[in-house]
Amino acid sequence: MDPAAYYRDPRVLAEMAEFLKGRWVAVHCAKRLRDGRPVLVRYHGGKPLRASSAAELSALLRRLAALKPRAVYGTASIYERLSSPEDTRDMGLVVARTLTWDIDSTPEQWRATVEAARAVVDALEREGVVESVWLKWSGRGMHVHVHEGALTTEFLRRRGVLDATWSAVQYIADKVKEKVLEVNLRYGASVKVENLMDPQRVFTAPLSLHRELDAVCVALKPEDLDSFEPGWADPRSPRHNSAWRRYVEGEAEPLA
Repeated sequence: MDPAAYYRDPRVLAEMAEFLKGRWVAVHCAKRLRDGRPVLVRYHGGKPLRASSAAELSALLRRLAALKPRAVYGTASIYERLSSPEDTRDMGLVVARTLTWDIDSTPEQWRATVEAARAVVDALEREGVVESVWLKWSGRGMHVHVHEGALTTEFLRRRGVLDATWSAVQYIADKVKEKVLEVNLRYGASVKVENLMDPQRVFTAPLSLHRELDAVCVALKPEDLDSFEPGWADPRSPRHNSAWRRYVEGEAEPLA
């Protein structure tokens, strides 16, 4: 898979940019540091990376071409402004956050991963969060997301951006602990559901390539889980659900 050719696809750029809009962007590159780690770029010209449109994302990838961009990520937080490094640390500029549960796994344990994701989805449904839920298979594990529109800016500023979002994710993670333990025992797996809602954590953009595997990050809605299989992430013909955009405004506020 040639990443440069892959990222020339207009559909790929449009899907990724829709997710990245307003987020602080990070790009994992194929070029390595002296210690063997891949280069991770979060700033360019002293400014935080941004990509709020397909054209802006395409231009960013071209600027980084010498580093061989591979995987693209965005923060859980969406910012009102991202003009300087100081802006990334100012939670007063955060206008939205995407609730995210990270299901840490391996490709071989994908069935256990799907069951753990189902446990999170079911717990959210019991809390009244249904239409705004979507998921991503990243190649090694899954993320369960609640669309940022399910928590309004007014609500976040009234309740506290970090308090409201970290607590909501932790509440559900605690709810599913026993179920995930049962899944691990049944499959002989070691799947974990983690709360990674710290301020600068990044998550893979839909249709981004994996930083190492020949796989792309595909989005799902909960109704896709029962039929999912890892082959959906084949970069030559990814099976990707663009309905990840679907949400109900304020749907997650009672949970938070």
